[in-house]
Amino acid sequence: MNLVLVKLIVLFVLLIVLMKLKLKLAPAMAITIAVSLVLYGFGLNGSLALLKDATFTWSTFSLVATVYSIFVIQGLLEQRGELKKAQENLSALFNNRRINATVAPVFIGLLPSAAAVNIAGEIVKDTVKDELPDDLLAFITSFFRHIPESILPTYLSIILMCSLSGVSPASFVLMQIPMSALCFVLGYLIYARRIPKETGLPPCENRGKEALGILRHLWSLLLIIVLVLAFGRSVLFSSCVAIIALLAVHRFKPAELPAILKKACRWNVLCSTYLIMVFKEVLKASGAAEELPGALMKIPVPAFLIFMLLFFLAPFVVGSDATSAMFTVMAFSSIPGAGVPLAVLLQTTMYTAMQFSPTHICIHMVADYFQVPFGKVTRYMLPIAAIMLPAAAAYYLLLTAF
Repeated sequence: MNLVLVKLIVLFVLLIVLMKLKLKLAPAMAITIAVSLVLYGFGLNGSLALLKDATFTWSTFSLVATVYSIFVIQGLLEQRGELKKAQENLSALFNNRRINATVAPVFIGLLPSAAAVNIAGEIVKDTVKDELPDDLLAFITSFFRHIPESILPTYLSIILMCSLSGVSPASFVLMQIPMSALCFVLGYLIYARRIPKETGLPPCENRGKEALGILRHLWSLLLIIVLVLAFGRSVLFSSCVAIIALLAVHRFKPAELPAILKKACRWNVLCSTYLIMVFKEVLKASGAAEELPGALMKIPVPAFLIFMLLFFLAPFVVGSDATSAMFTVMAFSSIPGAGVPLAVLLQTTMYTAMQFSPTHICIHMVADYFQVPFGKVTRYMLPIAAIMLPAAAAYYLLLTAF
């Protein structure tokens, strides 16, 4: 087996074993980073330089700051009971707990921030209560929150793929709808149907009023979405604007803020976010990402299957954004004229892989929120992935046939 693949397997097995031993993600990731620096032979000076470069970059700082700012927004909303009120409006509007637990995370998934998964978790937990085990609640929260990430060209991985391949974002979205819809349906049929429908509330008398109530209680999240999507502002900038607006609208007193700011300092999550960014930089600097395609191209199977495998494995190493940035041009150059069908195939494959990836911070956040192991959350993705990947390949062959 190629040495590059062997080293990658060793590192990810180590990370999984450490988390199986019930280490928190932060110390497990720190140990894995230390081993990777030795395994790839960076040496003391090289390791220190790499850690310095990975630490003092805008991408690392902005991600950690964004996560913290979303935690602050969650704290402000909880302090005024806005999340609870929005959940009550949602329950009254649909009078169906299954809809609440699936639609609310999808709606919150429009907000392109990892920490938003905790807001979805709060709603799912309050909706389902003790009807399902916590690890399944964590999966339902994470899975449905990420449905928009499979299709919307507001997420960086899709922006990069469309830009680098020359595929029109509008064409991509249109062709991606069946795969994203299939993903939602599978999650609903396999898991969400276990949630009892009954809310115990009388039938809704005024759906318009309840819908407006949801907007009234979650306007701060809508503000962030509008600033990001319509005005192209960063999530960090938009979150800061939302915090200022919340403070003014709800008239928070200075004495209330220290407790909220302190609660938002979830050190395990913030440190884990930072260390995941460092780990990705170590793997990039090691050259593993550049050598991985060469190792896979030696496998005697059709080219589109090779790139499916690459776009499934690479997110475990560098995440979805870097996978799109590094391998999209290679894929479209190797399969001339593939166009939208190949973009849909690779995005669906990459999206599916990210629901397992230990570099996916959202899953760690939701696991931490529900206090369950990472592996117990991701295992629920197995039957969905077993259907999604063959379906993506079949859909690609169908589209290319016409």
